[in-house]
Amino acid sequence: MVIETFRSISKHKFIFVLIMLQLVFSMILCNIALEENAVLENETIHYMPLWDGSNIYMVYDELHSEKEQEYFEEEGSQFRVQRYIDALESNDEYDYLICGQHPIEVINMEVPKSMIYGESGHFIKAHQINKNLLTRYPITVIEGQSFNSNHFNYNLLDVIPVILGYNYFDRYHIRDRLNVIYMGYPVTLEVVGIAAQETYFPLYEYLVYEDDYIIMPISEARTPPRSEDEEFLQKANVLQNSSGYFRLVQDQNIADLLEYLNSVGSSFGMYDIQVGRINAGRLKALEFSSAEKRDLFIGLTGIIIASIFIQLLITTMMNIKKDARRYSILLLAGASKVYIASLIVFEIILLIITASMFSAAFIIHEQISSIKTQLVISIVMMLGGIICAAPSFYQICSSADLYMKEL
Repeated sequence: MVIETFRSISKHKFIFVLIMLQLVFSMILCNIALEENAVLENETIHYMPLWDGSNIYMVYDELHSEKEQEYFEEEGSQFRVQRYIDALESNDEYDYLICGQHPIEVINMEVPKSMIYGESGHFIKAHQINKNLLTRYPITVIEGQSFNSNHFNYNLLDVIPVILGYNYFDRYHIRDRLNVIYMGYPVTLEVVGIAAQETYFPLYEYLVYEDDYIIMPISEARTPPRSEDEEFLQKANVLQNSSGYFRLVQDQNIADLLEYLNSVGSSFGMYDIQVGRINAGRLKALEFSSAEKRDLFIGLTGIIIASIFIQLLITTMMNIKKDARRYSILLLAGASKVYIASLIVFEIILLIITASMFSAAFIIHEQISSIKTQLVISIVMMLGGIICAAPSFYQICSSADLYMKEL
């Protein structure tokens, strides 16, 4: 049967290749369109806040090497990025939260080991938060005050207001100043409050208490820098602030969020934004599953698949006439009509299996879908192909011997 099938394929190579290419393309489209959003969500850095059951997704920039150098050399680039961050923060649909984790370098400052960041012992833990995070998860203070709007309007090379974690309670007091190094430059911190014990921001898969942290308001690039040092700090800080967390409620999904991010990012000439740890291929699949594109994409895929099945149906019917001589010889040689008809079915099965292998190789390489989804699509395509072959199978099996000989 295999040999006879390959003989038939060799006579119709062009049609076989054309349909197979369409099958491969349609299977890839199906993988993108039908990949469950929940499957893709599992590959993000996805946290479940303890208070309200919403979902938190981490997003971060992909500015690397030459692009990063271009960003720091571009005049006024920090204001462009600041406008992008402003757009994210002011959006009513998606809650954008910033909790930067840039440590602070200290000199001649003795602190408990729990406060130290990294292995060197020269850095202490710090978080840089935005107004949205403060509104969503307020900081309770046992001394002094929490941040207000004015605390976000500071110059990095002047004085930076901070709230100290509870474990700093016996070490510093309100209005104390600390001389430290932040992002490589000497800065002055002024204590405006001491946080209550076990203060936390539910952004992670486990509780991270702020007891050992210095909490800083994010730096916003609002005024022209007065020096090259301040310009660098402005650019470095707003770049950090473009990485943050989105809080999605029950009726929102990650695919629509990605569509929104791409739209806002392109408006401000931003670089690529990464969601969790999904690679580029999977991100593209996720983008196509957004509410805005999903119906159109599935409709296009359906039209292509319907076209393929129509081609298969017509081709198999036409090939009965074209291969009549070969079928007659097989019949005279003693082959049953069921066997002859099965050659058509086997030809379509082989066609779909070959297309499935190419499609699977592509999705595995690009990681745009799961093997489980590919398997389901292949089975559905196989059933569709067999249905397309059914009329030809019936025609051969129901024909009289004489009719077969005259074909």
